[in-house]
Amino acid sequence: FAELICDQLKRSITEAVGNDSARNLADEMRCNHPAFKGNRMNLEKHVLRSLAENEDFGGFMTYIQNPKEHVKRFITQEVEKYIKENKEKVENILRRNVEDISKLLKQALHDATAAATAAERGDTELWVEELSRLTNHKLKFSISSDGFRDIDEFDFLKDQIEKGLNDNEEEMRKSLSAGVMKNSRVQPEQILIEQLCECWW
Repeated sequence: FAELICDQLKRSITEAVGNDSARNLADEMRCNHPAFKGNRMNLEKHVLRSLAENEDFGGFMTYIQNPKEHVKRFITQEVEKYIKENKEKVENILRRNVEDISKLLKQALHDATAAATAAERGDTELWVEELSRLTNHKLKFSISSDGFRDIDEFDFLKDQIEKGLNDNEEEMRKSLSAGVMKNSRVQPEQILIEQLCECWW
């Protein structure tokens, strides 16, 4: 049962780390990237400067005919460039999110175990419900306790899951890269596009 839970959580953790990191990177860029901090005029100034520096006259025509699409492309390119030029910063964001989610999960495991142990007739279903309740704001997973209702050693279950999660955390730390964000539902460029473009055109 612990292995099943770890497998479910691994996918969910990877997605949560990617989503949170994308949001954090978008916030970071919104505060620190010259083109994205400020108002629409500031963004347009940077778009036009980029077109002029690159002598991209086709881009000028695209910008004139369809400014929203061109600005979206500009934002996407700037995010990609920022990620390449700031690998260490991006990895720190990813690392911090791995640690935060690991802490959340370990606390949730502890609390779910305490709740199931304290309940007069604590069972696996109660434990799973409590774990889901404590983590559902960050992690999306679906675990059925069917076939595992006879488990009553919740401390042992918690220890086995923590062991699996520690292995997963170590594996994620070794393979941290911006690719984690590329595979997530939330993309930093999409967040910035929504923040910077949607209300203008």
